[in-house]
Amino acid sequence: MNTQVPMSALASVALLGSALACDSRYPPSAPAASQLNARIAAEDQERVCTDAGLKDAYGFYRTGTTGAGSYAAVGLATYDGAGNWTATQTISRGGVFTKDVTSAGQYEVSADCSGKLFSGGQEVARFALSDKGRQLFMLSVIPGETVWGVERSVPRGGCTNGSLDGTYGFYRTGTTSAGPLAAVGIATYDGAGNSAATQTISRNGTISAAPPITAPYEVSADCTGRLINALTGQEFARFVVVDRGNEIFQLSLAAGNAVTGVQRRVKRESSEE
Repeated sequence: MNTQVPMSALASVALLGSALACDSRYPPSAPAASQLNARIAAEDQERVCTDAGLKDAYGFYRTGTTGAGSYAAVGLATYDGAGNWTATQTISRGGVFTKDVTSAGQYEVSADCSGKLFSGGQEVARFALSDKGRQLFMLSVIPGETVWGVERSVPRGGCTNGSLDGTYGFYRTGTTSAGPLAAVGIATYDGAGNSAATQTISRNGTISAAPPITAPYEVSADCTGRLINALTGQEFARFVVVDRGNEIFQLSLAAGNAVTGVQRRVKRESSEE
């Protein structure tokens, strides 16, 4: 049997290796990438299913119905690793908004990664951890409510306008004074406080293409933020940046709306991922 490899095959292998080295999908190892991976691994090690393992700030959205009608909220929750939590959120109850609502209580995490939230000595929610503790799925257990939510860890180093950089696909859903609403679209952020979006909307079953929107945005150090009407200077949405800037949870502030949305990054402005 001839075990010699033809020179043409060796050349093909060499060319393939060169192509992979230049392909952004197969980036060469770099100190910055190694440091990031090491930091993520260290954070994952900390996130175990105990009270002490739940120690982070999480952006969240919640949606559903209560005795007062439709419900939607977006905000920031913090767990201290010792069984205590605090939260600040903006809430729409039947299209009526209450901003910067604060609450606090205790939490318990079980070994199976399920958990409970308490406030005022009463159980108010149950949750399940996922994605190595980076994410929580939440259900209100307050009688009369059918409300669920998602929480996702925010960057530990905080945020700036530069945390939003690139193209994001999104959906929005909820209710308005005219009936149910659903939308899907694309938003872009330039990392310097400017955004643009296009979307297709279903309003009570009537489909339309919304005019393009451009809007300034502001991101605070705690990773909460807002979208601003360039003409009036008024905010028309609040959001929180999660998952190292890869995802955004958003709440519409339009009167009568109880509409939340999720945006997920497609690519960065500076370099594609």
